[in-house]
Amino acid sequence: MRYFLILVTLIYTFSSLYSQKTQRYSGDFYNGMKIKGKASYSYYYDNNKKVKNGSFRYSAREKNETWRYSSSITGNYKSNLRNGKWLFNIESKDYEKSRDGYYYNISTTLKANYIDGKPNGKWYFKTIKSKHKKEKKQNHWRNVGDTIIENIVIKLNWNKGILTDSLVIINKEIEEIVAIMDNYGYIKSLSHSNKHNLIDIVSYRDSILEYHRIGNQTQVNYEYKAYLDLGGNESLIKKKKRSIIYSDNCKIDDYLEKYIFMNSQLLYSFIDGDLTLKKDRYNKYRLALKGMYYYDIKPILTIKENEIIKDIKIKHANIKHAKWLNERQLNKEPKNKILLADKRRLDNALSAYKNINCNIEAYKKFVSLHNTLNNTCVPIETSFKIETKIDFLEELKTIALKQYKILEINHQI
Repeated sequence: MRYFLILVTLIYTFSSLYSQKTQRYSGDFYNGMKIKGKASYSYYYDNNKKVKNGSFRYSAREKNETWRYSSSITGNYKSNLRNGKWLFNIESKDYEKSRDGYYYNISTTLKANYIDGKPNGKWYFKTIKSKHKKEKKQNHWRNVGDTIIENIVIKLNWNKGILTDSLVIINKEIEEIVAIMDNYGYIKSLSHSNKHNLIDIVSYRDSILEYHRIGNQTQVNYEYKAYLDLGGNESLIKKKKRSIIYSDNCKIDDYLEKYIFMNSQLLYSFIDGDLTLKKDRYNKYRLALKGMYYYDIKPILTIKENEIIKDIKIKHANIKHAKWLNERQLNKEPKNKILLADKRRLDNALSAYKNINCNIEAYKKFVSLHNTLNNTCVPIETSFKIETKIDFLEELKTIALKQYKILEINHQI
């Protein structure tokens, strides 16, 4: 029995060693294009699953009467994940003019770094697309009218898959985007300048929007001022982590998606191992960028504030119930003058409470009194100056109570 167990152990050990024996593939590589690609890479099998490990080399070349094309991609894998330096070089040159009469040239370079499948360290991307025409002089063809139609430079810094330190996107003659972050990906500033030299700067302090400057005009964030006035007290302020990348007016993800991760020439869909790309339920790749974080802040209501709001909500519910009873009675006596007068008072009260509740939502949303007052549904008129947020809420309470007492006097509540 002992010899049998030893034999089984040896067989299992040798089979495991054999299954993880490193092999080398060299041959055709599918790239989704008409031009055939060649690749060579090291791999081994683990539980019948092919695992790339070691150096990777890819190339595709074609030259004929119409154009010249070359693509070279080199890098390393570690357990099916990109690791270390990856270099991408693509050149394309037309020998045959296009329908518009131009010849087009494209040159693209990407220098990337990875650690365990995550972008890491410095990245540099550049692509230039130009066009020209040809004319014949003294039996020789020469290029004329060279025009650069696209010149993009992208510089990135990553820390294990998170955008950090600095980000620069230069689309020459069109715009320039520069972001400054800390080592954890939290934004410090974001600037955008266009071809008209209009500079748009968004500054963050403590990862909270401090001000927004467009040209010579500066808009201060009153939420940050209120945050400072409260001493950053986390019992009064709720922070929610967000990313600028996915805000509506941010172009950064568009640039990175179009020119790098979804650029068909860089073959990210065919050369796997980058964890920045995720497959969705439709088996399509989606870009999942991380970094450029900031905090969206909201107030945390005190016990007193919650009690005031709760009291207003209860009164509102009572009025709605009274309105329901009034409607039932009016269905039986549609011309009853007392019921009709009650209906008008109830409608007025419900309209007032609708505005009160809308203003409460603004109160719950903003930390600063300034933004609360500027985002009310209906401005409230008071005999005194509202100097604090609690003053504003107390005034809402007064208005609500006034409407409620009108109904109480008329025995409708």
